[in-house]
Amino acid sequence: MERFFCICLLLLSPLAQVNSGTIRGHWVELSAGTPVMLVLNQALEAEGLMEGQTLNCKIRQDVVFNQQVLIAHGTAAYARIVAVETKKRKIRSVLVELISTQATDGQTINLHSPFINIQVYDNPGALNMLLQGFVLDNTRIKV
Repeated sequence: MERFFCICLLLLSPLAQVNSGTIRGHWVELSAGTPVMLVLNQALEAEGLMEGQTLNCKIRQDVVFNQQVLIAHGTAAYARIVAVETKKRKIRSVLVELISTQATDGQTINLHSPFINIQVYDNPGALNMLLQGFVLDNTRIKV
């Protein structure tokens, strides 16, 4: 009986190694519409803000599928100012849209969001403001 048990273990061992090896190198599809949480990573000062300006953000929390991190916490992300609201020649607020970030395999992940209104006049700085966007396109990511 012991001999049978040992032979079974020897036969099954290579199979277990092959199965665990195939997990690496798989592609996971990150679906369009997957939520992504970001924070604004730069202060917004009323002087110098203009339409088309790129703003620095970072990913607030990992985007995970099946225990695989697809977009890591702290990864750089970008937003763009699409409109500047002024009153008496002073910037009051800006409308922002999210642009992109990067997956763990190095691919650019395009993002989208409803326009986000950020008050500048009553909220000097706006650093670490929470922003939510979504993955724009289905994207295959190597894990």
